[in-house]
Amino acid sequence: MKLKIATGIMLAFSGLLFAQGHLPWSSPQLLCDSIGDNRNPSFVRVYADGVNYNVLLWARDYGSHSEIFLKYVADPDSEIAVNPFAAGGFSQKPVGAYLEYNGAILIVWQSDQPGNFDLYSIVYQNGQFLDYRQITTDPGDDINPALSESGLVWERDGAVYYSRYSLTNLSWSAPEPVDSSGSANPTIAGAYWDHSVAYQKPQGGEFKIYRRGRNISGSWSAPQLLSPDGDNRLPRYSNGLPLSLIWQHKEGGDWNIMNLHEWIGFPTPTLFVFSPNDEVRPAALEVPIISKGYFYPPLYFAFESANPAEAPEIYINDLLYDTVTVRNISGYPGIDQNPALSEFSYLEASQYMAKAWLAWESFRDGQWQIWGSFAETDLPGLGIEEPPGALADYRLFQNYPNPFNPETAISYQLSAAGNVELAIYNLLGQKVRALVRTRQPAGRYEVKWDGRDETGREMSSGVYIYRLRAGDPSAGSGHGFVQSRKMLLIR
Repeated sequence: MKLKIATGIMLAFSGLLFAQGHLPWSSPQLLCDSIGDNRNPSFVRVYADGVNYNVLLWARDYGSHSEIFLKYVADPDSEIAVNPFAAGGFSQKPVGAYLEYNGAILIVWQSDQPGNFDLYSIVYQNGQFLDYRQITTDPGDDINPALSESGLVWERDGAVYYSRYSLTNLSWSAPEPVDSSGSANPTIAGAYWDHSVAYQKPQGGEFKIYRRGRNISGSWSAPQLLSPDGDNRLPRYSNGLPLSLIWQHKEGGDWNIMNLHEWIGFPTPTLFVFSPNDEVRPAALEVPIISKGYFYPPLYFAFESANPAEAPEIYINDLLYDTVTVRNISGYPGIDQNPALSEFSYLEASQYMAKAWLAWESFRDGQWQIWGSFAETDLPGLGIEEPPGALADYRLFQNYPNPFNPETAISYQLSAAGNVELAIYNLLGQKVRALVRTRQPAGRYEVKWDGRDETGREMSSGVYIYRLRAGDPSAGSGHGFVQSRKMLLIR
């Protein structure tokens, strides 16, 4: 398979580094250092009271047992145990998803309470833990869970399985086999009934990356080979929107990072060679920039890198417009590993400033701790193309009702007369329907969407993006005001 190859430049990082066109990441700061080993960080972005929050999940090992914890990253005193009903055992590798329909966090982890590893889940809503469940009970170790909205994948004894959390009766569906030929390390993307699952499986003495899709009717597509020659492992879908699939790749040399994003012009995998060292355990964050009617998603890669004579450290790059910069984030002489990236969170009242977090495990002072770094930016990565100014009174409001069936109302506000387009997109960035495309005077407007595309065909259940584009470029406002929001259609 033909490859695209991009090379990067290694830069030293100390404190805040401002590079033109790239995000400034803060100096490392301690996120979790309570007694015990704190490991397996992951993030969930939630929305409440007009604000997006990043929630950190991790496992804490006390030696005799381990528990799962969460905290709001912005509030150091918000730490709370996730699995208070679990008795003993080693709980590990928590993953979470935000359920937009009821504002709850769905959390899944693996635990060996009965002797072998099984999967467990709990729902956190309005400060309370609800619906504690054991998901798997079959013999064998159920490990390495990955979660996207209500879709869950994991591995068990050389096979990958899938289950879906029902939003109506609050239960998990029976496990469905995805691949049973030595497959492992699954990752999942999508929302509710439509999911894409990628995983590694052995082939010819190496591992290859495969993908299968599951549609609303429960049918699975045939396995699709994605990776080129060489050894390919640890696939991960990026956080945010739209989505890239990344994994670590080696062909006769060191491990490097590979990215596949077909629909934006990368029909073949792109190999990123950031350094002469091994680059493993990749994580990625992707943010949609909307310009001239198209999505241009910048990627932010985090990975663990080290040469054989050194302990691993955490690096990050900002991939913007085919420019690659790599910098050492952790900078600690000990062991730094297992990076996790959050999505961007932002205040509703100030949607031009956003913050993303990078967290990792660090072995310091005789124990594992969770450290992190953040980046604040006013980059147009949240569907906003221009800085605030003359267009400050333009607003796109959350649709109501949300979730909805069969229709929902979308309101927006214009501070001046100009051209207006309000359009619906699916999660692949494809335009589903244009609700408004005209010139309008200043004022507040409301338009309804009936869940159908331009041809009148009913759209399937899932998350959709609606985008307002307004303003007059000739008035000196560039491309004008652009803002996007998400909504949930449930059939």
